[in-house]
Amino acid sequence: MADTSLNEVPDSESMENARVGYQVALNFVWYLGNLVWAKYNAMLVVNGIIIAAIGIGLTGQQPLPILSVGLPVVGLILCALWFQLVRRGVDNMSSYMAAAQELEDEYLNSQVRVLSRGHDFGAGKEVTYQIGGKRSTIRMSVLGRLMQTGPASFLVIAVFAIVYVLMLIEAFR
Repeated sequence: MADTSLNEVPDSESMENARVGYQVALNFVWYLGNLVWAKYNAMLVVNGIIIAAIGIGLTGQQPLPILSVGLPVVGLILCALWFQLVRRGVDNMSSYMAAAQELEDEYLNSQVRVLSRGHDFGAGKEVTYQIGGKRSTIRMSVLGRLMQTGPASFLVIAVFAIVYVLMLIEAFR
């Protein structure tokens, strides 16, 4: 038996449910995005403090082993936790984004194209908007496409982890 549900026009209740679901999914994306960046910023500050504490401790006349070995180990553990927090947050955001896009595609495509346009824009395609009766076409810059936010944020975590590893190598010389 063929599935004819895709050919049916959604009734007003289904459309309203889709709109509400779409709004809820986008609210979760917004909330999770803020949460991910708040955690990211907190871990960035903590790792900066650890690096500063190591630097201060090692420049003294009597360097303490706890600072040259213990803090880099703590820093590496925090980097692993930081990576996992960001990865999980991005995965959760992606899940809600996909749910919202599914609703947009199935129920709202003729009226709302926020996510589909955003996806095209992020992929480097031209996106056209009509504002005040005037058409405007935009495209993400080549530089913007080269380094996306996710990989860039993981690169920062990796830099901290590498610094901690180098500090440990130096401590055992």
